Amino acid sequence: MHGSRSSSDIQLLLPFTVYVVTVKKGGQQWSVYRRYREWEELRIKLIQQLGSAPPMPPKQLFGRMRPEVC
Repeated sequence: MHGSRSSSDIQLLLPFTVYVVTVKKGGQQWSVYRRYREWEELRIKLIQQLGSAPPMPPKQLFGRMRPEVC
C-alpha cells in the first residue's frame, strides 16, 4: 500500500500495554494478545452468559509502558 494505512496499522504505532493470555490444550499452545479493555469486555460477556468469570488484575495507568517482552 502506498500512502495509506489501515486503522489496525495505526494502532500498532500507538503506545499501549498489551496483555497476553497463553492457552494450552492437549499438545497445542497459542497466545492471544489484547488491550486491557478488550479483556474486560470479554469478562463482562462471560459474566452475562455464564454467571461468572475470573477476576481482572487492576489496571495501572502510569509506569507500565516498558518495552519488555516475555
